[in-house]
Amino acid sequence: MQMRFLSLVTSVFFSLVTALGASALAIDPSNSGLDQAAGCSDSLCFSTIYDDLTSSGALTGDIEISGSTLTFNIVLASANLAATGGDGPVTSIDFTSVVYSGSVSVTPDVSDNYIVDSGQTATVSGTVTPNGAGSASGIVASTVLITGLCSGTPGSDLQCGFVFGPQGDFAADVNGNTRYFRHTVDAFAVVPEPGTALLVGAGMMGLALLRRD
Repeated sequence: MQMRFLSLVTSVFFSLVTALGASALAIDPSNSGLDQAAGCSDSLCFSTIYDDLTSSGALTGDIEISGSTLTFNIVLASANLAATGGDGPVTSIDFTSVVYSGSVSVTPDVSDNYIVDSGQTATVSGTVTPNGAGSASGIVASTVLITGLCSGTPGSDLQCGFVFGPQGDFAADVNGNTRYFRHTVDAFAVVPEPGTALLVGAGMMGLALLRRD
């Protein structure tokens, strides 16, 4: 009986450690968001025609670092950019259901930061709706340049800052004009508590049932 008990305890312990180490960290929406954004007339962003982010929805999703690979799936519910001129009667543009996703290589430094390697790209999708003129159009971009870094402990907590674009195909039609975009995203990711609680609860239930036999 004791051997069976110890075996189950060991099994539950290693299952918990493995799950915490391998699982992606959930983004805490209360500590994350789209901090800056710009609309550009070209992919180098020399001429900014949209800026002054006036509102943004909280980010959700997850982030994981395993070895030298960073994997992320970040969802922005909504954001609005004010126009500074260049597209006629368009006063602003709305971003809705924007998803930033990808798997990129990173390099750690002496300060425990994981820096995104040069030349890495991500995928961005969503909807852009101009206010004042034009119609909604979709973003389907698969070669969006990503720069930035994450700091913290993989499997425990991470604070990440990324810049997506404007290089690549991160663009959409705005009142008949092609506009490129640059988004600065900050996200705080932690171990998802509900999953951890369920795992521990299941283990304890198994131990209780075993001791009753």
